[in-house]
Amino acid sequence: MIFGSEFDVRVLMDAYYQLNDRKSLHELVNKNFLKRSVLKKAMEKIHGTFIEELLRKHKLL
Repeated sequence: MIFGSEFDVRVLMDAYYQLNDRKSLHELVNKNFLKRSVLKKAMEKIHGTFIEELLRKHKLL
């Protein structure tokens, strides 16, 4: 049985960071205009939220 929790999300974020050679989302989308545009729009939506805080804690931003 799977339970949704903050811990599960943190584990997934850490794994994502490690699997992408310890690069932030900005570093990963740097060369692709479309991906960069999508990330920029997503960042506008999550600015000041708990999600942004989690992404920063786990070095994805």
